[in-house]
Amino acid sequence: MIYEIYTENGTKKKRALTGNGYGLPLGTWISYEGTCPDGFIESEQTFNTTTYASLYAMLGTNKVPARFDHSVLSDWESITISTDSNNPTIMDYDGIININCNSSTTMYLNGQLVVTTPSSIFYTREVSFVKGDRIYLLNNVAGNTKVRYYKRHLAIKATPAYVEPDTVSNMVNTLRTQDSYSTSEVNTGKKWIDGKPIYKKTWYSTTNWANNQTVGNIADFDSLVSLHSISRNSAAGRYYDNYTDDTHANCASIDDTTGNVVVNRIGNFVNNSPAWVTIEYTKTTD
Repeated sequence: MIYEIYTENGTKKKRALTGNGYGLPLGTWISYEGTCPDGFIESEQTFNTTTYASLYAMLGTNKVPARFDHSVLSDWESITISTDSNNPTIMDYDGIININCNSSTTMYLNGQLVVTTPSSIFYTREVSFVKGDRIYLLNNVAGNTKVRYYKRHLAIKATPAYVEPDTVSNMVNTLRTQDSYSTSEVNTGKKWIDGKPIYKKTWYSTTNWANNQTVGNIADFDSLVSLHSISRNSAAGRYYDNYTDDTHANCASIDDTTGNVVVNRIGNFVNNSPAWVTIEYTKTTD
């Protein structure tokens, strides 16, 4: 499953990239019917700049631009248009874009004659005019004037479709933490053959521990995955990992009943050099 990561009110959230254009990039326009889909904001609507910070950064304003779907029309609505040139109907339109013919009705809009008798230059029956980004249709049949307009059914993608940079950084930091060494218990993100999470912990001493010393404990210990016991041989001047011969020993063990971690240092390994034990393991609580 592929997910879209987005920010809502400062909180990171995710949703599956299925339906409603969730996989579309920020700022994509769609045409729709019915309710505006989740993750989109309708044309001309204002929005919360915190909730939709990415869209606000893109638009530079908290209001979605006016855009309309010129294939979706509203129903006809009755409207009274003045036939008096001294008291014209004010529609505040930006311009007439279409005038059809054949009407004997006189109508005035914004002080302009738009429908007259056939003897006039504007012998017309239907007028299309623009107001902002909206196109209106004005129709007059037998003195019954109605208006309709192209409906606002466009919406803009308001949330990003891709993982945001700070989310990527969080993911990288998590992976680095899982792969790092710590004196606190860390979930490595890896799984053991039985599917259980693998944890890792390190015990560190600036001076070597005494022989047969308990250096720590693993609560709820289940199974050992790996164990490294590092110490320096003062005679050879080298660090060794789980080294044993006839007269020297450098090793560690864990009691599967108590979870106690015990080190063994015999011979030249007892010195003032640093030593550490790192164990990977599973827990009974998983």
